[in-house]
Amino acid sequence: MRFFDLALLMKPDERTGQTFPPFPLLSKGWALLDVLGAPLQGSLEGLEQHRLPSLWSIFNESGVNQIRRAMENGELI
Repeated sequence: MRFFDLALLMKPDERTGQTFPPFPLLSKGWALLDVLGAPLQGSLEGLEQHRLPSLWSIFNESGVNQIRRAMENGELI
């Protein structure tokens, strides 16, 4: 298992295996998702709209609910 932020910096063909969490831990990583071809998948799509200003990825109540639903649906472990 790899941290998402580290996997994001790898070449696309080397991004195998599971990442944790399934989104960037550091706020700076969000700007790299589209540039490096690693968009969020499934029910996490659009999660970036719910971020709060911080060095780390912190979400407002709507974002937390979106993550919670993904966990309840079995999309996140």
